[in-house]
Amino acid sequence: MHDTFYFDQSVNSSQSSNNSYDYLLWLNGKSSFRVPSSQFILPGSYAPASPADKFAGIGKNGQIVSIAPLLNLVIIRMGETSSDINYLPFAL
Repeated sequence: MHDTFYFDQSVNSSQSSNNSYDYLLWLNGKSSFRVPSSQFILPGSYAPASPADKFAGIGKNGQIVSIAPLLNLVIIRMGETSSDINYLPFAL
Protein backbone atom coordinates (compact mmCIF):
# COMPACT_ATOMS: atom_id res chain seq x y z
CA MET A 1 0.00 0.00 0.00
CA HIS A 2 1.37 3.37 -0.95
CA ASP A 3 -1.12 5.27 1.17
CA THR A 4 -1.01 3.66 4.61
CA PHE A 5 -3.58 5.98 6.23
CA TYR A 6 -6.51 3.54 5.87
CA PHE A 7 -4.43 0.59 7.09
CA ASP A 8 -3.17 2.52 10.11
CA GLN A 9 -6.71 3.60 10.98
CA SER A 10 -8.16 0.10 10.54
CA VAL A 11 -5.73 -1.64 12.91
CA ASN A 12 -6.21 0.84 15.76
CA SER A 13 -9.31 1.18 17.93
CA SER A 14 -11.42 4.23 17.20
CA GLN A 15 -14.34 3.57 19.56
CA SER A 16 -14.71 2.48 23.16
CA SER A 17 -17.66 0.09 23.01
CA ASN A 18 -15.39 -2.75 21.82
CA ASN A 19 -11.63 -2.05 21.76
CA SER A 20 -10.98 -5.19 19.73
CA TYR A 21 -13.32 -4.50 16.83
CA ASP A 22 -13.11 -1.69 14.31
CA TYR A 23 -13.56 -1.20 10.56
CA LEU A 24 -15.06 -4.73 10.33
CA LEU A 25 -11.83 -6.25 11.70
CA TRP A 26 -11.05 -8.01 14.98
CA LEU A 27 -7.93 -6.50 16.53
CA ASN A 28 -5.79 -8.63 18.82
CA GLY A 29 -3.58 -7.26 21.60
CA LYS A 30 -6.16 -4.84 23.01
CA SER A 31 -7.06 -4.50 26.70
CA SER A 32 -10.58 -5.94 26.33
CA PHE A 33 -13.09 -7.37 23.85
CA ARG A 34 -16.79 -8.06 23.53
CA VAL A 35 -18.09 -11.21 21.85
CA PRO A 36 -20.74 -10.57 19.17
CA SER A 37 -24.32 -10.53 20.48
CA SER A 38 -23.09 -10.12 24.07
CA GLN A 39 -23.20 -7.07 26.31
CA PHE A 40 -20.31 -8.28 28.47
CA ILE A 41 -16.85 -6.76 28.00
CA LEU A 42 -14.15 -9.34 28.71
CA PRO A 43 -10.63 -8.41 29.82
CA GLY A 44 -7.57 -9.19 27.70
CA SER A 45 -7.00 -10.02 24.05
CA TYR A 46 -9.55 -12.01 22.08
CA ALA A 47 -6.79 -14.44 21.00
CA PRO A 48 -4.13 -14.35 23.75
CA ALA A 49 -2.03 -17.14 22.19
CA SER A 50 -1.72 -15.20 18.92
CA PRO A 51 0.62 -12.29 18.16
CA ALA A 52 -0.58 -8.94 19.50
CA ASP A 53 -0.43 -7.36 16.03
CA LYS A 54 -2.81 -9.93 14.55
CA PHE A 55 -6.09 -8.77 13.02
CA ALA A 56 -8.83 -10.78 11.38
CA GLY A 57 -11.95 -10.52 9.30
CA ILE A 58 -14.39 -13.12 10.58
CA GLY A 59 -17.44 -13.92 8.50
CA LYS A 60 -20.41 -16.25 8.39
CA ASN A 61 -19.99 -20.04 8.62
CA GLY A 62 -16.35 -19.92 9.70
CA GLN A 63 -14.98 -17.81 6.87
CA ILE A 64 -11.85 -16.14 8.24
CA VAL A 65 -8.96 -14.04 7.00
CA SER A 66 -6.37 -13.76 9.77
CA ILE A 67 -3.24 -11.62 9.31
CA ALA A 68 -0.16 -11.43 11.57
CA PRO A 69 2.14 -8.78 10.01
CA LEU A 70 5.20 -9.38 12.20
CA LEU A 71 5.17 -13.07 11.26
CA ASN A 72 4.45 -12.35 7.55
CA LEU A 73 1.54 -14.75 7.96
CA VAL A 74 -1.89 -14.80 6.33
CA ILE A 75 -4.40 -17.58 7.05
CA ILE A 76 -7.55 -17.92 4.99
CA ARG A 77 -10.33 -20.32 5.96
CA MET A 78 -13.10 -20.81 3.40
CA GLY A 79 -15.25 -23.59 4.82
CA GLU A 80 -18.35 -24.09 6.83
CA THR A 81 -18.19 -25.66 10.26
CA SER A 82 -19.87 -28.85 11.28
CA SER A 83 -23.39 -28.20 12.54
CA ASP A 84 -22.69 -29.98 15.83
CA ILE A 85 -19.64 -27.87 16.76
CA ASN A 86 -20.17 -24.67 18.69
CA TYR A 87 -16.98 -22.60 18.71
CA LEU A 88 -15.60 -19.10 18.50
CA PRO A 89 -13.14 -18.78 15.60
CA PHE A 90 -10.94 -16.41 17.56
CA ALA A 91 -8.08 -18.85 18.11
CA LEU A 92 -6.82 -18.64 14.53
